[in-house]
Amino acid sequence: MPFLTACGGTRPTTVNLEDLVVSFVATIPGRGSEAMTLLTAAEVRRFVAGVRAARDGDPRRAAELVDPLAYGVRAVVDSVTDRRLYLFEERRSDGSRPHGWGLYVIAAGASRPLLVEVSHPLHDINTPQVGVVAFQHGHAAGLLVAGTHRYANDDGSSDVAHEDRTMFAAVNRALVGRRETVLQPHGFDDAGPSKDSGGIGDSDVVVSAGTAPPPPAVDAVTAALRGEGFAVCEYDGDRCADLGGTRNVQGECCRQVGATFVHLELDRAVRDDPTRRALLARTVGKTLGSARNAS
Repeated sequence: MPFLTACGGTRPTTVNLEDLVVSFVATIPGRGSEAMTLLTAAEVRRFVAGVRAARDGDPRRAAELVDPLAYGVRAVVDSVTDRRLYLFEERRSDGSRPHGWGLYVIAAGASRPLLVEVSHPLHDINTPQVGVVAFQHGHAAGLLVAGTHRYANDDGSSDVAHEDRTMFAAVNRALVGRRETVLQPHGFDDAGPSKDSGGIGDSDVVVSAGTAPPPPAVDAVTAALRGEGFAVCEYDGDRCADLGGTRNVQGECCRQVGATFVHLELDRAVRDDPTRRALLARTVGKTLGSARNAS
């Protein structure tokens, strides 16, 4: 049965969204698990219709639509922003996840045309926390969190940033229009080929739209982060090309519909420092959530 808990005037449960997402990520299938299932066209239609119903203010219809897919819709209030949110959560009746499609958060009521997407929550360590804080401070409309490790499936089909046949990609397509901005935080290591080439040097962050020249939103994020003391490499078609997100399928979707795509690569030292990580996420969220940059 659908487990929507918002009934009439009853206030939904208040949750710490960051703790909820971190707990979710701790339970998702890991590398080599083969746990992300492929989609049928009917499953995509039903799930996307559910997400759209929640976005349009009909969470009960959303719950009815996704219930046959082993998903429920739960209404909660975010303890940081006091916003009402609808959580699309995969049920775990036997302790496992039947699909590995991910966790989806849709904001109820007014929000900015900003979507935050955590596509590699296990592989890119501590990016879920970045995503949640950016979602909160950007007053974003949605938060997408992938449901397995990037390398769960040996054939590459679980890498949602590079595979267009996932539920993550389908929900992105359903929610993104010309006015939207999509933010994706990723991570890179302190050492290795990507750190030593392409002008990355000692950068804390690589900011990119996946194409050149950078659009105004990318320039704004770069300026805001530099103003907070972060060393930023901005992809311009040449510099930091190894981490420019040029093959990201959500980025390509954004370009097709005229939306804005902002791809972040964060150094491990930044991601592992709670204070700097939170400062970065707040800065990016506020920058992209402003009326000037999210319209």
